[in-house]
Amino acid sequence: GMSMTAAGDVTFTGALYGATGTFSGALQAASGTFVGTLDVKSASAGARMEIKNNVIKVYDSAGVLRVQIGDLTA
Repeated sequence: GMSMTAAGDVTFTGALYGATGTFSGALQAASGTFVGTLDVKSASAGARMEIKNNVIKVYDSAGVLRVQIGDLTA
Protein backbone atom coordinates (compact mmCIF):
# COMPACT_ATOMS: atom_id res chain seq x y z
CA GLY A 1 0.00 0.00 0.00
CA MET A 2 0.90 3.64 -0.26
CA SER A 3 1.33 5.96 2.69
CA MET A 4 1.49 9.73 2.43
CA THR A 5 1.72 12.57 4.91
CA ALA A 6 1.26 16.14 3.70
CA ALA A 7 1.34 19.49 5.45
CA GLY A 8 -0.63 22.35 3.94
CA ASP A 9 -3.10 22.16 1.05
CA VAL A 10 -3.44 19.00 -1.03
CA THR A 11 -5.47 18.72 -4.24
CA PHE A 12 -6.74 15.32 -5.31
CA THR A 13 -8.38 14.64 -8.65
CA GLY A 14 -10.15 11.36 -9.39
CA ALA A 15 -11.95 8.78 -7.28
CA LEU A 16 -10.90 8.01 -3.72
CA TYR A 17 -11.81 4.53 -2.50
CA GLY A 18 -11.35 3.08 0.98
CA ALA A 19 -12.38 -0.49 1.80
CA THR A 20 -11.79 0.10 5.50
CA GLY A 21 -10.19 2.78 7.59
CA THR A 22 -10.64 5.61 10.00
CA PHE A 23 -10.94 9.31 9.30
CA SER A 24 -10.18 11.77 12.06
CA GLY A 25 -10.25 15.53 11.90
CA ALA A 26 -12.61 17.92 10.15
CA LEU A 27 -14.08 17.27 6.72
CA GLN A 28 -15.30 20.22 4.69
CA ALA A 29 -16.77 19.95 1.22
CA ALA A 30 -18.36 22.50 -1.10
CA SER A 31 -20.76 19.90 -2.48
CA GLY A 32 -21.09 16.17 -2.88
CA THR A 33 -23.31 13.13 -2.87
CA PHE A 34 -23.23 10.39 -0.26
CA VAL A 35 -24.33 6.93 -1.35
CA GLY A 36 -24.47 4.01 1.08
CA THR A 37 -25.48 3.37 4.65
CA LEU A 38 -25.17 6.17 7.16
CA ASP A 39 -24.56 6.03 10.91
CA VAL A 40 -23.75 9.30 12.69
CA LYS A 41 -23.51 9.76 16.45
CA SER A 42 -22.37 13.13 17.80
CA ALA A 43 -21.46 11.65 21.22
CA SER A 44 -21.51 8.21 22.83
CA ALA A 45 -23.78 9.28 25.72
CA GLY A 46 -25.63 12.27 27.14
CA ALA A 47 -26.71 15.12 24.87
CA ARG A 48 -26.32 13.92 21.32
CA MET A 49 -27.84 13.54 17.89
CA GLU A 50 -27.96 10.23 16.07
CA ILE A 51 -28.71 9.83 12.37
CA LYS A 52 -29.23 6.45 10.76
CA ASN A 53 -30.62 5.49 7.37
CA ASN A 54 -34.25 5.88 8.40
CA VAL A 55 -34.33 7.90 11.63
CA ILE A 56 -32.97 11.00 13.39
CA LYS A 57 -32.91 10.99 17.20
CA VAL A 58 -32.03 13.82 19.60
CA TYR A 59 -31.18 13.12 23.25
CA ASP A 60 -30.96 15.58 26.15
CA SER A 61 -28.01 15.84 28.58
CA ALA A 62 -29.46 13.03 30.71
CA GLY A 63 -29.50 10.72 27.68
CA VAL A 64 -33.30 10.82 27.40
CA LEU A 65 -34.70 10.60 23.87
CA ARG A 66 -36.53 13.89 23.23
CA VAL A 67 -37.06 13.99 19.44
CA GLN A 68 -37.43 11.20 16.88
CA ILE A 69 -38.07 11.90 13.21
CA GLY A 70 -38.58 9.27 10.52
CA ASP A 71 -39.11 5.60 11.44
CA LEU A 72 -40.77 5.83 14.85
CA THR A 73 -40.22 2.12 15.49
CA ALA A 74 -36.43 2.33 15.02
